[in-house]
Amino acid sequence: MIEDYSENPNLTPFISNHDMNRSAGYLNVSDYRMHMAANLYIWSYGTPFLYYGEEIGMKGSRGTESTDANRRLKMLWGDKDTVIDPVGSTYDIEKQTNGTVKDQINDPNSLFNHYKKVIMIRNANPEIARGTYTPLTFTGYFTFGGFLSTYQESTVGIFHNTGETAITIDLSLYTDYTFTILRGFAGKGVASLSNQFLTIDGLTSVVIK
Repeated sequence: MIEDYSENPNLTPFISNHDMNRSAGYLNVSDYRMHMAANLYIWSYGTPFLYYGEEIGMKGSRGTESTDANRRLKMLWGDKDTVIDPVGSTYDIEKQTNGTVKDQINDPNSLFNHYKKVIMIRNANPEIARGTYTPLTFTGYFTFGGFLSTYQESTVGIFHNTGETAITIDLSLYTDYTFTILRGFAGKGVASLSNQFLTIDGLTSVVIK
């Protein structure tokens, strides 16, 4: 059916938009759930859609007033900007607890800079956006998963640990592909590759090649 409209359809993943309650309202920034959500959808095939303000953890929901204006609040630049909230909005500014762009831009551990890092790693590895996916099955693992993505005869592996604790896994048990390079990681912790043994901290994702 999709092919009836486009010969080359492309996925556009997102975690929230202007008709939904903002994701930072149900995914906490402080416990790295927002960071992990960013990893999962930005390091996937297609063209991710990032709703403005998501990168700083802006909140907003229809609430009891049932108005979409609360989902479309002004961007929190924090630099004496003159933007205003849309007509009909009632969202309490005190609920915006994650700061502004100005607050986060120079903080290397901020959500804002996490998004920058995730996008940079994605752009440096075109296999992520354009490749052909090969899913991998990790039997017995409930918070770890990943896949291969191949583009122009180049393959990367993208792996996610959505749990709280570190995992070490022998990738040779699950794929014949041999990894030699750690291309980047993002999240709460770090990741390392030794031979085919991947160690990845909790709430962290990694790209290897």
